Amino acid sequence: MKPTLRKTLSILLALSLLLCAAPLAFAAGDADDAQAIFVDFSFTGGEEIIQLPMLFVQDGLAEDYGYAPAAVDHNQQPVDGPTVLDALVAAHVEYYGEEFTAETAADYLIFSNGALSCVFGVKTAALGFVVNGAVPHDDVMTGWGYTGYSADTAVLEDLDTLHLFKYQDTTYYADLLPAVTLSETDVLPGTDVTISASGYSVVYYGCSDAQVIDENTAPLAGADVCVMNSEDGTLTKIATLDENGTATLNFTERRSYYLFVCGESDKTPVIPVGVVLNVSNPSYELIFDANGGFFYDDVQLISTDCEAGDELYVLEDPTREGYVFDGWEPELDDVMPEHDVTYTAQWKADDSLSFLQRALIAVREAVAKVVDFFRMVIDYITALFTR
Repeated sequence: MKPTLRKTLSILLALSLLLCAAPLAFAAGDADDAQAIFVDFSFTGGEEIIQLPMLFVQDGLAEDYGYAPAAVDHNQQPVDGPTVLDALVAAHVEYYGEEFTAETAADYLIFSNGALSCVFGVKTAALGFVVNGAVPHDDVMTGWGYTGYSADTAVLEDLDTLHLFKYQDTTYYADLLPAVTLSETDVLPGTDVTISASGYSVVYYGCSDAQVIDENTAPLAGADVCVMNSEDGTLTKIATLDENGTATLNFTERRSYYLFVCGESDKTPVIPVGVVLNVSNPSYELIFDANGGFFYDDVQLISTDCEAGDELYVLEDPTREGYVFDGWEPELDDVMPEHDVTYTAQWKADDSLSFLQRALIAVREAVAKVVDFFRMVIDYITALFTR
């Protein structure tokens, strides 16, 4: 199966989202931290695949955009905390930006009488969602099993995984929800990786307990393994799962791959679920030593891990009073070598300075070294007496 994706939202860097959302969290959630959470959100449905791994969700957001969520659930228990509906509104705000407002919300997201009928502009009654791989339910057993929650009564917790999807089988709604794993998530180029997937029918067993779900989960033999093109969002089939629900993959290009298990297993549609595989060279320690000089903000030593083969450069040369920078020892490589390396700054005297100026600089450097030595001694003695 090679579905063409009409719109694709790139995976956002968790750090960027944290930096953007943190001020909102402090401003709105200081009084009650439980009312503001982060959720791993994804939506797969036909021509849409949207991934928002760190979605910031606030309790009551749905009401801010004109929705009327229930105050109590089907058991007449109060709904307390951010809900799936709040998360859906947050996802639409993140996806559409200023286009999604209280006035335009109904053009993209429709929720009425406990049911979703339109998400991300896709109008359909064949929508479902799972939280952490199962349908949220009340743990109250009836003749039909547990009773599931609707989007406005299913309360989320911090770092939950919410997956919204559109059923492909609209006759029996028997779509299979996969659990996808990789033998390794970070590998060297050319390394074999095993992808595995097993799944169960959400509509039949999603509201069951963990044991029933486990008993009705089977390998997704015959399902497709596809890789997403980061530029246009299309999925390209690269493998087929065998009878054990596994396939061996091998990538030589260094980058992150978003892999999806989708297609059909035993003629039953598989809900597309993705995992990330990072293919990279090994990393080694890279050190730039200013050797008596300074980088920005009086930094004397820059130390970081760098992937072998990455381009090497220094944002700015170090500076040292009374001296002129004279390159690195050893000479700076074009790319990171396959071993730890330290580049030490080399200096030559600044001939434009007078003898007296050079003498004063030498005295200041000598005094600074003596001060540093005594500070080290004091710290050592202090540590001995405070053990």
